Amino acid sequence: MQNIKKIISSLDNHKMFKLIEAKSIKKLIKNHRIIGYRNDGIGSRLMTYVNLVRLSKKFNCKFIFYWDTRSDKNSPSYPHSLSTNINNYLPNLKNIKFYNSKNSKINNFSLQEWKIIVCKGEKKQRVLKECSEIANKIFKNNSSKIKKNNIIYKYGLHLRLGDINAFTRRNYSKNKLISHRENFNLGKWYPSNFWIEICKKIDSKILVASSDYRETTKIFKNFNNIKYCNKLVHKKENETYKFIFDIVSISQTKNAICSLASGSGLIICLLSKNNVFTPEAFLKIENIFFDFYEIILINYYKVNTMKSLIRHNIRYFLSKVFDFKLDFLSELFKRSNN
Repeated sequence: MQNIKKIISSLDNHKMFKLIEAKSIKKLIKNHRIIGYRNDGIGSRLMTYVNLVRLSKKFNCKFIFYWDTRSDKNSPSYPHSLSTNINNYLPNLKNIKFYNSKNSKINNFSLQEWKIIVCKGEKKQRVLKECSEIANKIFKNNSSKIKKNNIIYKYGLHLRLGDINAFTRRNYSKNKLISHRENFNLGKWYPSNFWIEICKKIDSKILVASSDYRETTKIFKNFNNIKYCNKLVHKKENETYKFIFDIVSISQTKNAICSLASGSGLIICLLSKNNVFTPEAFLKIENIFFDFYEIILINYYKVNTMKSLIRHNIRYFLSKVFDFKLDFLSELFKRSNN
């Protein structure tokens, strides 16, 4: 991470540092051991694992990480969970235990945080470097077999498009009504025009990885300087392998451009020895972006939390009744000029 100060600024903007009191971590340590798990995307799982390993060293205790093997279409990590044995791809993961969230659960007193945990008194730059060391150890000798001395791309883009949009979580279930959930994804997902403007500013080769290559190829159909990661992988490889290949490939470019508000983007950042930018940072529009971000976020929560939604609707309908009465009385007492 050559531009580490810029990266920290972007992480701060996206609220990707989680400040936690040391006593809160100590409460999770039972019998000189701390347990961690997540059952959503692989990127978020790996970030939780990185946090777990770092904190176990800091507090001098052992750790266990539970890896969810659920792989059906209703799994939160589908389709990247199609391979249930992550050890085949990342053999350096230690102290992994497997479980299936469809029929079992993990104790609530477990570490589940995927954002970068910073204990009170710690320096963010130091924490980021420690996390980077752990991430690089995990991916050392990984199954993607990418040679680090074979970097030919000056720029690499990692796009979250197609599987999510601004407000909808990933949804592969056939039952849209029951499985429908909303989530605020701006900063993890970016409008297509962001990526188009980025490519317009780059006149060299660009390596592109995406959560939906069919959607991405439509966006970049007018660019001829792009190489897609899925063209470098054999079609028979499963989604777990392809996911790892994508993030390792983008992390090895000289300038990686990705979301830092997602687990996969954070892993790319930690693996990179070069520059990492968010789309708004690369385009140098952070101030404008986050001004609109806050406005949209406030209104999103207004209609997506029960208390604020009820309050909003009560005020709205009462105001309409009040407006009607005022208009009626106003018209009633108006003088006629005829």
